[in-house]
Amino acid sequence: MLNKNEKKVWNISFWLLLKFSFKSVVLEKSFVILNLVVSIFSIGFSFYTSFLKSGKEIVIAFDYYTLIFISSLLFIIILRGLQFFFNRKVEDKTMYIVISNQVSRKKFFIAQWSLIVIVSWANVLFGYFIINFNYLIMNQFEVNNVLFRKTTVFLLYTFVVSVCLINFILFLLLLTTPQITMIASTLLLSFSFIANLPLKFLKTKEENELLVFNMKNTNRSQQLTVSSLYETFNLQKYINSGDIKYNYLAKSLNDFILENKFEKGTFSSKDTIEKRLNNYWKELGLVDEKTREFKKLNATLMNSPNELKGWDFNDPIEIDMKMKNLFINDYQLENVILNETDQNKKNVLKDFYDFSKSIQAILPDLQKQKAELFNDFIYVDEANSFMENKNKNKKLDKVTFTTSYLKSIYKYYFTSAASPTDLTVSSSTEVASFMENNMYFPLMLAANIVEKYLVDYATIYQIATENPVIQEQGQWKTYKSGRDALEIFSYVSPFFGTWSTYTYFSGYSFKDFWFSPYSSSKIILDNQDNLFLPYVQYTFNLNDDGAIKKETYNDFLNPIIFIGVQLGIAATLMFITGLKFTRRDLR
Repeated sequence: MLNKNEKKVWNISFWLLLKFSFKSVVLEKSFVILNLVVSIFSIGFSFYTSFLKSGKEIVIAFDYYTLIFISSLLFIIILRGLQFFFNRKVEDKTMYIVISNQVSRKKFFIAQWSLIVIVSWANVLFGYFIINFNYLIMNQFEVNNVLFRKTTVFLLYTFVVSVCLINFILFLLLLTTPQITMIASTLLLSFSFIANLPLKFLKTKEENELLVFNMKNTNRSQQLTVSSLYETFNLQKYINSGDIKYNYLAKSLNDFILENKFEKGTFSSKDTIEKRLNNYWKELGLVDEKTREFKKLNATLMNSPNELKGWDFNDPIEIDMKMKNLFINDYQLENVILNETDQNKKNVLKDFYDFSKSIQAILPDLQKQKAELFNDFIYVDEANSFMENKNKNKKLDKVTFTTSYLKSIYKYYFTSAASPTDLTVSSSTEVASFMENNMYFPLMLAANIVEKYLVDYATIYQIATENPVIQEQGQWKTYKSGRDALEIFSYVSPFFGTWSTYTYFSGYSFKDFWFSPYSSSKIILDNQDNLFLPYVQYTFNLNDDGAIKKETYNDFLNPIIFIGVQLGIAATLMFITGLKFTRRDLR
């Protein structure tokens, strides 16, 4: 008879145990309140997110949500739940009474563990669905790819991390005292918020560190800061992976600059200008090779160069000129895009069109703000362009109207800057109309702007990848030792590697990566970084020639390995804790 009853009791289902545990925890007011707080936090954040317009804002806000959710709220729920079942229920003999009825300790242990996992995952799932649902409702069911990627990685990452946290805290509860568990948990919570401090300190130090390169072609040295090198290599990484705004244009033009080995110092040389114009912009169909004629521009002379003898201040002049290699206008570009059959070229043209429209909108006074760019791609047909002095008291021959004359008149009109040898004219209604209408080539300015954006970084990239680092000069050894120390820290820190998994796979709003329109060449690639979160790092590795490897940004340990290690440790702790529980005196 005893054997039959024992058999009957031992057949109590796992789901019945879960139900019993759930009823127990529902009666615990503090635990219920904690879960309500987490739900309210997720609901509040979901409404806040719905009003964010840019991907950058979403990334910054959501990373803080993730950090607070995991490192504070979820952590407290797990700790409180485990304390409720494995401390309080032991002390009030509830667990002893249940298990004394000959319920399998192993089954009971797994039931309690599973309930905490389910509660944790339920909070994560609720946050995932409420954030995405509210965003869809508030934005006419428009899917935001950045938010969807961030929330999906958050969902999967938090599932894994919650299991690891549960196993670790449970291990402490059963193998140590409650006091030690609280101390360890407090430290764990604190370390979650300072995991990124070593990287921050290192990057601050690297801002002043210099690497020295031996320039092979000139037998001189070139110093570059470590921070500028990282900015350059990160930019190359994002361009090559397509993770940047106007990615087709950036990739195409960047490759063209690197293949031709263009550098900032010689970018405006005659040979380089011709290659840029003929081999890139003309190939895209953006340059009209037909000559355009501009007749009878009447103006009043202000200043004349030395070679114009007898041409004086206030002399009336008349200019007839022809120009060649002019960039097409926006309407013509639309037709070029429409008729283009090569898909890759079409994508580049679309990007260029969008960039041109964007820069015109951001800089409404584009001609004045970028007057210095009326330079490289300006070609006056000097054989058929003339300037005549209309002063009736002077009998002067017509002179050739040159490209340099046009440039100096243009720049003086927009900037009021000129040298004593420049040709300049007084401003008038006719001159204003000519400059602001006939001489306004927005696509030419846009082409110059995007070239300037890229050539600075391309120059640094070429210096670093084609010339050896002088390891005995500069701070190479200091840099290398600092990075080696960070690498070791990332291996041994349970927070750095684990959090870098989240930041690596959730990523950024890459379409917000672009150059500042108010600078000649500046892009900020870390303005979406969270102050408290670590990110995957790489060290500059040298090739056989002593130069930095071209794709050194790929030399990093895949952070998913850290998750695998954490799961392995969590499984080991689970096994040890399970053995301890089955042998524990619950009376």
